[in-house]
Amino acid sequence: MQAKEVHHVLNKQLAYLTGSMDGPHPILIMPKIGLKLLQSESATRDELLLTIKYFRSILSDDLVSNGLTVLVEATSSSTGNAVKAVLEMLASEDNGFVYHTVYVLIKATLFGGKTKPLVAADIMNKLHITLMTSGDLSQLDITQIPKEMGGLMAYSHQGWIRNRLEYERIQSTWKHNMEVVGSMRSSLDHFDLPSNVRGAELLIEDNLQRKEVWLGVIDEMREPILIFLDHLNHPGEEELGTAMTKAYNSMIASLGEMLERLKEEEKGSNAFWTVHKARLDHMLQVCQFRRSADKILGILKEYSDTLTTNLVIEINKETAIELGVKHNAFVVKCREVMDGHMESMKEESVTLFSPGFLSDDTAAIQHPSTQKGIDLVLSTIQELAQAYRMFLQVCGQKRDFFTVTIKFHLKMEEVERLSQEGLEFLASQPLDDITAATAESLLIIVDGHLAKLQPQLAKNLRKMAKALPGKYFNTQGKKSAEKLCHTRDLLDSRKTGLLKIIATSLQPPPRPPSLLPPPPPPPPSPPPVDTSPPSLSPPAQTNGSNTTDGMMPEVEAVVESEEMKASVKVYKELITTEKEYIEELNHAISSYYEAVDDEGTTLPVRLRGKRNVVFGNIVDIHRFHNSKFLNALLLWEQQPERVGQSFLHHAQDLNILYPSYCRNNAHSEAIVSDHAECEAFFREFQLKLGDKRPLCHYLLKPVQRITKYRLLLKDLIRCSENAPQKIQSELKAALDKILDILQASNDSLALLGLRGYPETLNDRGKLLLQDSLRVWDGPERRLFSGRDRQVFLFEKVLVFSKKVGPDGLKKLDNTYSYKCHLQVSQLALLKKPTEVQSLSFELAVINQQRAIKLKTPSKEARDLWVAEIKRLLQLQVNLTEGSITTVFLDDDFDDQTTEYYEPLVAGVISRYVAKCDYIPDSGADEESIALRAGEVVEVIGVNKDGWWWVRPEDCGSHGGPAEGWVPASYLAAFKEDISQTELETSLSSS
Repeated sequence: MQAKEVHHVLNKQLAYLTGSMDGPHPILIMPKIGLKLLQSESATRDELLLTIKYFRSILSDDLVSNGLTVLVEATSSSTGNAVKAVLEMLASEDNGFVYHTVYVLIKATLFGGKTKPLVAADIMNKLHITLMTSGDLSQLDITQIPKEMGGLMAYSHQGWIRNRLEYERIQSTWKHNMEVVGSMRSSLDHFDLPSNVRGAELLIEDNLQRKEVWLGVIDEMREPILIFLDHLNHPGEEELGTAMTKAYNSMIASLGEMLERLKEEEKGSNAFWTVHKARLDHMLQVCQFRRSADKILGILKEYSDTLTTNLVIEINKETAIELGVKHNAFVVKCREVMDGHMESMKEESVTLFSPGFLSDDTAAIQHPSTQKGIDLVLSTIQELAQAYRMFLQVCGQKRDFFTVTIKFHLKMEEVERLSQEGLEFLASQPLDDITAATAESLLIIVDGHLAKLQPQLAKNLRKMAKALPGKYFNTQGKKSAEKLCHTRDLLDSRKTGLLKIIATSLQPPPRPPSLLPPPPPPPPSPPPVDTSPPSLSPPAQTNGSNTTDGMMPEVEAVVESEEMKASVKVYKELITTEKEYIEELNHAISSYYEAVDDEGTTLPVRLRGKRNVVFGNIVDIHRFHNSKFLNALLLWEQQPERVGQSFLHHAQDLNILYPSYCRNNAHSEAIVSDHAECEAFFREFQLKLGDKRPLCHYLLKPVQRITKYRLLLKDLIRCSENAPQKIQSELKAALDKILDILQASNDSLALLGLRGYPETLNDRGKLLLQDSLRVWDGPERRLFSGRDRQVFLFEKVLVFSKKVGPDGLKKLDNTYSYKCHLQVSQLALLKKPTEVQSLSFELAVINQQRAIKLKTPSKEARDLWVAEIKRLLQLQVNLTEGSITTVFLDDDFDDQTTEYYEPLVAGVISRYVAKCDYIPDSGADEESIALRAGEVVEVIGVNKDGWWWVRPEDCGSHGGPAEGWVPASYLAAFKEDISQTELETSLSSS
């Protein structure tokens, strides 16, 4: 409640507080002038109550709760009713006051001799009413009682009202201005980061102007308070006397508090502005940093546009070399400029990440505007780094373009040269002029040409052509590749002819006529075959003077005859079953395969588009056996024990065809046999053909055939125990190849049965080993908890799974539930003392308190697993030493020199130092380079043999090649901050 609201009531002087408001019981005086107004009804009871409530509002709650002392001036006989009404009103509970004591000041003779009380007894007791005369005023603090009532205070009611109105005006203005100051600080404290430098400058100018307004408001509040305080401390003539000053003590104290608050606000404002101005300066620096970054990004864009728009496609090697040299010079110049810019931005970012004002003000560090600025600097640095990496990647791609172009021309020249040499050789040696005496030497020459004209050359040439833009490269690459293939076909045909000549000349030795039947008539000449040359040495000749172990010539002849009969029998079974096998495959293809047309509308829905799933690569298998393998087997009709050479020559083809077929066979059987509509379709088609055997019989033939080869080769080995060692070695090597194919097929089926394998582990590499092992995982005290697990060792991952039984849906004998996996790069072999015959080995998981024990079925299996894991770990060390990340092309892309590398990403070590001198051997790769101890190089990439392709930083000083291969063991990671002395010490210790 404000005085201006009750000003008209206060002027009637119905009541007033004359004394200090900091005493225990302030005195509320009701003078007789007010009682007279109440008596005459010039003032109302409500006005008195409003006056009392106003005084209640200006007192503290503590003073009100202690209770007021009330002094009623009832010295006039005409105010009796008014006095009674006032006392009754004070006793009511609607005025908000607690009264300590009510004194009624009367004249000594006014009620003398009368016994009638002023009010009822309950009111007298409630208000603690005490009657007193002027002579009894000493019971009160007379300094708070006006002189008119016998006290000492020189009280001016109008003066008090004026001062109160002025105080409340000042107080109201002060509160309003303090809110304004707080609002202004809050508005300054929160600002959005401008998008450019000009916006930051305008924001700073605006804040400086608002600061002046802010501090001006504080100064404007101080002056009226000081003036009013001086007035209260030096009252006018109508307010003379120290007693009157007590009436203003509360106002004086309140004004003093206002001044103190202003001082604190001014001090806090200056401190706030110091930090705020630093934040504004930091904001301006951030915007300037961003502007500089935008300029650098613009420069990078210009460089990148220059690289992409000036990409000239040339069709000759010399132009490509010239453009490559110019490109390298341009890149060097660009990198010099950009490295300077990036270093400058790096230094500037360091200051922006740790501005000076942040060290002493934790709140400033956490301030949103500062954090936004730091975040912008960080994102800008990342954007610059990313743009620079992209630019370097574009540089590398264009460099690779020139490199691949040059290598393409070199490769094409090599293919043309080798093809031409092969054709010239064939033209110089007509087949009709070749005799058995010269066939062997010519066969060696043919093999030499074929070894140079590998099909991989044509494949690599086509791949390089596809990697280059423009039709020219594709056309020329295709043309050269076709010439190579044509030349190779001619050489293969010539080789077949030479083999026929040699095979014809190698007739079996004569047998004793008394022990052997006459030889059968010679068979017709075999058709041309695609096979490798047989051994040029004829079978070992035996005679009576060259026997072993004292065996008689006749007995030895009988032994040889029996072995020969057995070998011939096995060979005839091989040829007979091979022809039957080919015939059955042909029947399956010409009937069932052709019936399952991918576009046929009469097929069951489950068969549509599934012909390749049902039959797999059975067409390729039939083509291979019919056109190549059978002819290769027929070549050895006169020497059946030499048939192992045909298996060795075509081992790669067999290894490609059969594991793929076996892997698909489970899917095929699931479609053919497990769906009623598909089974009914093929059964009906079988009846239509009049075939006694169902389709599944034919689909099983390739799986059975590869197993049959194993049995036949074992029989041939048993029949050749007395044959020359070379023949036995050929047959055993052929058997090993067949066993490898069977193992690869089994591995494919096992992988097909692995369930729940995470998709994120698809990059697992080739499957190397798989077996059922006993596994313990955990501390030694838990070794009793070992479990049987099917363990798969890939090139990159070791997978543990649990056998869950057969899968009838996919016709798999066993399926396995994935349990967990470990990266090979995170494994280490534990070298603990073990028994010689132990079947177990242990692995440690790097960076984990974890050891895994694995028990194999046999010692041979344990040695195989340990050797393979050791090989992988050593390969991992060779490939990842120094945490280098390298990108390779496909392994088939080129022959050791076609790798090219993407720029290394930020944070990957690429600088290394030579630990000692390296001088390439005379037989080393022609692209190897020499290094001096302490020479710093940049690693561009690695190969799988432990060699790294490097570029010396000071490549011009030693006069050697700018790039080349060096052994990884000669290099160590280079530290930027190492001194020359430390480097020499480190190298000497290495």
